[in-house]
Amino acid sequence: MMKTNRFITAVGFLMLFSGFTSCGLLKKTPEPVVQKPFIPAFRVLSVTDSTLNQGGGGICYTLPQSRLETTITLTRIEQVKGPYAAFAGKYLGIDNVISANSVQWQIDDISVGSVPVPDTEQTFYIDLRTGDSASVPLSMMLNLNGLNSLTGSKSLPVSSQVENNFMSQARPAYSGLFMQYADENYYEIVDTVIEKITSDTQTVETKVLQKKMMEKPTEQKAKEAADLIQKLKEQRISLLTGYQEIPYDPATIRYMVSELEQMENDYLELFTGVTLTTKVKRTFVYIPNKQDDCIPVSLIRFSPAEGFISNDIQKGEPVFIQVCSQGRGVTDHTVTPQAADSARFYGFAYRIPQWCAVKIYVGQKAQKEMGMLIPQLGSVARLPWYVTNFELDPRTGAVIQFIHP
Repeated sequence: MMKTNRFITAVGFLMLFSGFTSCGLLKKTPEPVVQKPFIPAFRVLSVTDSTLNQGGGGICYTLPQSRLETTITLTRIEQVKGPYAAFAGKYLGIDNVISANSVQWQIDDISVGSVPVPDTEQTFYIDLRTGDSASVPLSMMLNLNGLNSLTGSKSLPVSSQVENNFMSQARPAYSGLFMQYADENYYEIVDTVIEKITSDTQTVETKVLQKKMMEKPTEQKAKEAADLIQKLKEQRISLLTGYQEIPYDPATIRYMVSELEQMENDYLELFTGVTLTTKVKRTFVYIPNKQDDCIPVSLIRFSPAEGFISNDIQKGEPVFIQVCSQGRGVTDHTVTPQAADSARFYGFAYRIPQWCAVKIYVGQKAQKEMGMLIPQLGSVARLPWYVTNFELDPRTGAVIQFIHP
């Protein structure tokens, strides 16, 4: 009886185990997963000769660099002696007049601007043939706008012409100076000549008038100009005080007084002289590089007597620019896939600009100091390969924002 029960129990256990197996309750051993090699949708390669020979299937873009444009404005001050300067004290009681012709230059303003230009040494090739090009979002292509053309930002400064000469005069040229000096330079002299004619014992006297033109001496012309200045003052006072007894319109009185003042000043310049002011503006271009960090670079030479002077002529004082990097900076991460075959080097390249101190020296004295970001003095880094929605600053090449898809 006991043997029979044990037999039944064993048979039941086998049947139960068989049922679990048929229902799939027991798990099978999983098969090993074979990992496929990673193939990114695109690669961003640093441009070399071998890169350019790969044919189509991609697009190139260039990171920007800063071109510094230094604009220097000079003021030319020319003093011209008046023709009657020697008689100013005698006839007008004026001693503070220009006694000799002279020319002097002075620096009026210095400005430094940054203009983005392409950096051909930082050109990159986007290879779209490595994977499925359909998976590359359109925004990636749109983000390149402004890097190749450098016109993607409305705040880009307008570049002035290189070596641009600009002159503006405060007064007309020499042809307009001392216009009142062109008055009559000669005056007429009438002499009476008595001629005696003797005939036998009779003598006859005749009077003959002889006219001739004489050049006026400078002192006489100065006295006439001084007398006219006094008359102009009297006429102007008469108009202002109503001595003319004519009810002129106020606008008419203002016009006449203004004309009289102008005539008076023109004659007064014959004694005091004239000061001419001319502004000259030139722009000098310099592209900083890491080899010249904190090294003075000569732009031009300046002389108070001659203004701008070429660097080849050893006159005056040198005008040079000095760009010094501030801070430690970041190491470059521009690695080509040939040097490191890893997907993390396939992403877009961008710049980390360097903050720099820019100084303009005239001789040993700093005339202009300012700070600005210089992209090419910083470093180049890479975005992760999967980051495609971003925006680069077309002026510096730095990442300014990430765009959510």
